[in-house]
Amino acid sequence: MSFERKFNTLLGKSDNSLYELSYDNGIELYIYDKDSKFKYKKKFVSGNYNFSNAFFNVDNKDSVYGVIYTKDNTLLYTYINQEHIYKSTLLKIDNPKLKITFPYIKKIDNKIHLFYYLVDTTTSDECTLIHYYYNGHKWVKTEMDRIKYYILTNFVITFNDNNPTILYLNDNKGYEEVFIARFNEKTSSWNSSIQVTNTGKTKVYLSAIEFPKNHYHIVFSENNSDRYHCAYYSGELVDNKFNRKDYTIIQDAVACEFPHILKVNNGLYIQWLEFSELFTSFSEDNGSTWSNPKFFFNDTDDSIIRYDYKSNLKRNLPLDVSYIFSYKTSHCSLGIPSNLLSDEDINNK
Repeated sequence: MSFERKFNTLLGKSDNSLYELSYDNGIELYIYDKDSKFKYKKKFVSGNYNFSNAFFNVDNKDSVYGVIYTKDNTLLYTYINQEHIYKSTLLKIDNPKLKITFPYIKKIDNKIHLFYYLVDTTTSDECTLIHYYYNGHKWVKTEMDRIKYYILTNFVITFNDNNPTILYLNDNKGYEEVFIARFNEKTSSWNSSIQVTNTGKTKVYLSAIEFPKNHYHIVFSENNSDRYHCAYYSGELVDNKFNRKDYTIIQDAVACEFPHILKVNNGLYIQWLEFSELFTSFSEDNGSTWSNPKFFFNDTDDSIIRYDYKSNLKRNLPLDVSYIFSYKTSHCSLGIPSNLLSDEDINNK
């Protein structure tokens, strides 16, 4: 079987237990112990939800938390402690013409970063990128940018010294380009966003990591004569200027979907889907060259799904991972040389 259009959240705790959030039937919590044995299931929100209106995270103390945007224009804060789930209203949108999409939350000690797109439902292609910051004493709101294209993909957040950097798509001369902005914790303010790419082509499905500090590895699906290619872009952010290093078409596919980039040990990996089949390319020289795409042959009866993945697993394996592809009924990362969900290697075909 191939890819099932299913996008759940998987959170790995430091004791090797797993929390899975499923959006098949409302929002349901599944807890697995350190041996991947199922322990507990609970439905705690009813309705239709997916990765565009719910986000969950795990902090360095193993606390599981998240935000959920509900149909009554409310942003709920959710805290999960074992089988106990607590919900409270974080934000209420009073204007019925506005809605929230792609909420994101990050807690660092007693500080909180909250991001989302505030969409004007009277137009099909306008929204505002919002950041709320709780500095330990008060909330500070920033309207970061006005987005002028139809939102199909989320922004990307990276952190350095507790300071977030955001990468996102916005219109420039009729085409989506990648923009970047950096937060200053001392002043609780953002620098002016700067344009990263200038390829003059339509882009969707943004993914990025920062390695080493101030160096960004970015992938997206890019329109080339009605074929959506998997594209890689990299460079360094210096003095509020982005210096491009590489721009490479990884695969000139007909329809590249959901590409993402991750770092495992000293290698960079890009994964994406073509007609529901999984492909992977890797680089051993920090993105200068890439291998020929490798097709993942699924010889099981299990379908493949995609997870928004966060982990506190205690290991020596250097990771920078936001998404993984996994089997639907057994948790394991596919198409890369190490199983990120345990300390054991898996056999990737």
